[in-house]
Amino acid sequence: MKKFAAGTLFAVLALAGSGRLASAATPYATGSVGLAMLQDSDVEFAADRSYNTGYTLTGAVGLRSGEYRLEGELGYQENGIESSGDDVSILSFLGNGYIDFEMASSSFTPYLTAGFGLASVDDSSGPGSVDDTVFAWQLGAGVGYRFADNMLVDVRYRYLGTGDPELAGGREYSIDTHNFMVGLRVEF
Repeated sequence: MKKFAAGTLFAVLALAGSGRLASAATPYATGSVGLAMLQDSDVEFAADRSYNTGYTLTGAVGLRSGEYRLEGELGYQENGIESSGDDVSILSFLGNGYIDFEMASSSFTPYLTAGFGLASVDDSSGPGSVDDTVFAWQLGAGVGYRFADNMLVDVRYRYLGTGDPELAGGREYSIDTHNFMVGLRVEF
């Protein structure tokens, strides 16, 4: 399934890089770190779960053409489960689109983003680890600050949601998270 996710993201970037977009596009790479606030989960036939604030890391490569950007993103997030020493981690593979709102004579560029792909949810609670791959999507907003010709600092918020992964015994639970991140974007 992870090879499928990587292949899907590669295909999205290949399509984005074809034709007219590629001739006018600027490639870039970006990386971000931040806080991950996993929301309480509703667990089927069991008590709801609460989580500690965790961390998130993302890296992406993409193409920018005017006010539009397309990218493939790899992300990782980890949160502790409040009632135990166990944790939940999410490895995500997303294809993202952006709309940049460039302002004349300003170094600041606000943007909106949306994306979809797959998430591998690894849950270490209970008897053994459970790893389930589910659909994932995100919505977000942020602002980039251009401090050099080809470098920007990004500050952003994103909401990441997934399909319901399964715990041991086939019980499903909900996963959704609010992430606040800061990162660096380099254009080539």
